[in-house]
Amino acid sequence: MPNSYYKQFIYFFLLIFLAGQNFYTANSSFAEEGVGRESTIKAGFILKFSEFIQWPEYYTSLYSEEPLNICLHGEDNFGDIFDYVNDHDILRREILIRRFVPTKDLKSCHLVFINTFSEEDIDHLASEINNSPVLVVTSNEKITHSLVAINFLKINNQIRFEINLSAFERSGIKIGSELLNLAINVIRLD
Repeated sequence: MPNSYYKQFIYFFLLIFLAGQNFYTANSSFAEEGVGRESTIKAGFILKFSEFIQWPEYYTSLYSEEPLNICLHGEDNFGDIFDYVNDHDILRREILIRRFVPTKDLKSCHLVFINTFSEEDIDHLASEINNSPVLVVTSNEKITHSLVAINFLKINNQIRFEINLSAFERSGIKIGSELLNLAINVIRLD
């Protein structure tokens, strides 16, 4: 692992850890809303993914003037975690967090996080955004649908993720090898 890459990830996880400590001690609304360590870590990963993802040029690029649209579809367990980054420059790009985005408007998102879903929900979502440069991230026991590019898993009380290469290829989104190396599982689900 290159030294700069290693330092970058140490820095990132240190920021997540410190942010988590601040969320628990300094902000009582987090405790009241039940936002815990797991949601904090997932939020950090969601933000970090954008550094290792390249959307097609016609759509956007990492250094684009256009904000990175992160859409939370369905159940939102993040409380106000994302409120700290909304409309701010993070990771060299302005971040715009959108909640409760109707399915018909998800094509305008760069990344869609779906916490819980039924097969019917994901099939409907697929009909709206299939083959579009939209990165779909879920939190499920495993990747169960070809639309899902990244899925969070909880293993031994740690948050890890798996990657579906077919979803990236179909959407035209490129993934960095660094992110592939961090995934616990890399599959092709067609």
